[in-house]
Order: sequence, then structure tokens, then C-alpha cells
Amino acid sequence: MRRALAPMTKPGAWAALLAAAALSGCANPFEQLEAISVVGYLSADLLPADREVGSWRRVGKPGQVLRLQAGDFKESFGEDAFARVRPWGLAGGARAEYRLGDTGRTMTVEVYDLHKARGAFDVYSLIRERQLKYKPSSARITKVGVQGMLSHMEFGGVHEDGPFAKSLLLFWAERFLIHLSQRTPVASDEEAAAAETALPAFGEAVTRKLKQPFELPEVYVLQITGEVPNSERYEPGRLLGRPELAGGATARWKGRTGEGTLFISVADSAGEAARAFEKLRRAAAGNLTSGYADGLFVGSLPGTGPVVCFRSGKAVAGLAGAAEDAERRAAVEEIRGRCVREAPAPAAEPAAEEAK
Repeated sequence: MRRALAPMTKPGAWAALLAAAALSGCANPFEQLEAISVVGYLSADLLPADREVGSWRRVGKPGQVLRLQAGDFKESFGEDAFARVRPWGLAGGARAEYRLGDTGRTMTVEVYDLHKARGAFDVYSLIRERQLKYKPSSARITKVGVQGMLSHMEFGGVHEDGPFAKSLLLFWAERFLIHLSQRTPVASDEEAAAAETALPAFGEAVTRKLKQPFELPEVYVLQITGEVPNSERYEPGRLLGRPELAGGATARWKGRTGEGTLFISVADSAGEAARAFEKLRRAAAGNLTSGYADGLFVGSLPGTGPVVCFRSGKAVAGLAGAAEDAERRAAVEEIRGRCVREAPAPAAEPAAEEAK
């Protein structure tokens, strides 16, 4: 990964995905994402067992878990996140409680199943954006599952057992969204911070039960030079508000000469992608550029502005935003290089453009 701030992919994860694609005869890394994701387990199967994490003990009878429904999700994450779940559907969830001896520390682990990896990332990225925008924010990105977010409630909460602090971890892996909440009796914020180490330990225990928490290929290809860290989002429909583009990933981009939105939409077939690309080109009055087998155009979309867009197999991707032509094309070339698993090639010169 190019940046040191909690990358969303383990170094071997993307390579494993590409290797699996190659073995299956897949021409590009978007072919079999959901097939690679393991489907042989349920939310309850991911909950840590009694004393699986240090000396933490399960509360209740052995194997006892609470089944979670839509109302529980709304209570945990709010109305906006619940509304975001609707396009994907919620295949239920499971919750378990844990205690650490007589320390008074408790841990709640909730696992929600959103059917698809894209759904889990979509909801996670919405909550991540909401938490990171607050200034000052206690939220910080960490490497648990594919990616997680730690946050700490201010010291001063009161419970029947006395003052306590609450720390939280939210992360996603495969088709699951996992929420951990720890309550710690404390006399200071320093004690609360020291107790937070239990959250990643529980997160790793959950992750170990998964075959591999793959990152979405759509998100990977947008993590280029100039991409704003942790700005990636998945839109389940009408990318950039355009009827030509089905769901896909977006990310904010800031270059030296301008800024905009990176985007990629992956169709069910190369033919469908070709039709979407051509419709988008016509809407943008785009001029095709020579030297690109599947096509690249430069144009301007009504209500969106300047756009550089290309097609690679089943993917339609590009950059919507204003910047110097050379910088915009370099950004798009880097995305295209990641799509076809090759080093970025020099951008074509504007003079090479052909009339549409």
C-alpha cells in the first residue's frame, strides 16, 4: 500500500486475490469477488469463545448469544446508517457479553451480516466519514479486519458501580460489520486508554475466524497519488448521480492544480460496461483518445463538470474535477494501471485526440 496511515489491505491480501483470479482464468480482479468471500458461517460463528481472548469470560450459559435484528442495528448506529443498510438488506446479527474477572471491565461484541462485502464497506465508510468529520474527534483509524476505527468517550460517565469510561471499535471484514464496546471503571483517562488494548485483541479474534478479509478491488484501484486518505465510499446506485453508471466506489482527490472525485463502476459484463461508457461519453460530449483498446474520453458532464473517463473490461472509471490536463490524465493512468495490473504508462498527449 502506498500510505502508512492504517492501510485497508494486508500486503498479501491483494496478491492472493489476483492469484485466485488468475487461477480461475479471470481476466481482471473484479470477476469473482463474492465467490472468494466465504459463505459457510453465520454471525454467531464469529463471536470469540469463553477465554479465547486472555482471561475474558463469556457472560451467560455456554454458547449463549443474543440474536440481533434491524432495530438493534438502528439503536447502535443511528437512522442514517440504518437507511444505508436498506439497499443491501440485513441478514441479522449476533451479540455476546464478556467480563474480565472482578475488574469490573465488560466487553460487548456485535456482528452484523450485510449479505455482501460491498454492503459492509458501504455502511462502514458512511459511519467512518461521519465520525472523522467531527473536530476534535477521538476517532482514529486502525488495522483490524480490513480496516477499523477506534474511538474513546470522555472520562466522566457514571454507572451504578461508579465512574467509568467507554471505548469503541468498529471494523469490517468480508460481508460483516463488527462493533465492540468496552466499559472500564477508571479513575483517570490514562487508565481508560490503557484498557483499550483489549479492543484490537477481540477484533483479531473475530478476524481469525474469517478465511480472508479482502479489500474491495474497486477501492484498491482508487488509492492513487492524491487520493484523500479514508475518503473512499461505495455507492449502491447511480454513481456521481449519473443514470449511465451503476453502483461503484468513489474517493476524493486533491492534486497540485485542482481537485475532484475519483470513481469506478463495475458492470456485470464487458458489453454492459461498453454501453454505459458510450452513453456517458455522449452525455459529456467527450472526445475519444487514440491508443486505448477499450476507450478513453475527455469531456464535461452537465452538473458535474470536466471528466476524464476510460473503460477497462467490465470497469468504467475516471476522474471528475477541474485540474491541469496533464495531472488529470496522470491520475487516470494510475487508476487504469491498477485495473489492468501493470505499472502506469505515460498519459497520451492532448494532440493525439481524435474527433468523436
